[in-house]
Amino acid sequence: MRFAVCLFLSLLSVSAYAQDFRYFSKSFQSRQNEETRFERHYFLEENKVRVEDYADKKLKQKSTVEGTLVADEVDAYLWYIKNPLEHTLRPFFSTLKASTTVFFDDGKPAHEKYAKGTKLTFGQVWTKENVPLLVKGSGHDKVTTKDKTEEAHYVYQDSLLVSAFIYRTGPKDTLYLSYDKTAAPKAGLTAFTSKLAQTIQYPEDAIYHDREATVYIQFTVDEQGRLKDFVALNQEDFGFDKKAIEKLKAYPTWKPALLKGRPVKTRYTLPIVFRLE
Repeated sequence: MRFAVCLFLSLLSVSAYAQDFRYFSKSFQSRQNEETRFERHYFLEENKVRVEDYADKKLKQKSTVEGTLVADEVDAYLWYIKNPLEHTLRPFFSTLKASTTVFFDDGKPAHEKYAKGTKLTFGQVWTKENVPLLVKGSGHDKVTTKDKTEEAHYVYQDSLLVSAFIYRTGPKDTLYLSYDKTAAPKAGLTAFTSKLAQTIQYPEDAIYHDREATVYIQFTVDEQGRLKDFVALNQEDFGFDKKAIEKLKAYPTWKPALLKGRPVKTRYTLPIVFRLE
């Protein structure tokens, strides 16, 4: 029984059509053929594409992309804007520009971001109480989890995000969210995902019931490149998440993330797609 491990956007040469929509994986990283909780709606307007992202029917992000009418280019650019450190730059990015507004669950704006080519700037950032944080492009946002185990800090200067990190109150350590070079397997992502696909065990009950799944495994990569603190971000039946974590725990160390030339501890999310063939 074979299955695939996916990390990147599938490239489909599909034009964006007026009032079209597609299903996506969590965080809108890649398109899905089957129905999911995450929908992206495309609206063609002259020489630009307006995009609305919904999670569980709630509006999560509104965007406008100029410079292309091709859906896969729109998707790739929006993913870059959301995760610039985890995305390979594409040549066509230099010809694009975009604006995005992300919303809290109650529908209030969380932040506005602008992109021109690969340059990203913030227009404004709001608290959940709808209080603007940036004054002349500078400010500090602090977000504490409900259980108060983590404090996320975002520092802005001249409309740029200059520092982002999480302080964990339990282990009393810091996870860096902004860095110069992301953590990665020593053999490279391609070799890593290929080996993972060949060696991970498909749950037997899932085979019997003809079930497939996509699981998102979050873990930390410390200064020595060790993988720790594995958590499944979504719950799936038949133990898909347990099989994925079991295999990842057995892997050797990665190359750690680098910030100003020194290794730092960071957090990584890996989507793993189980597919029957």
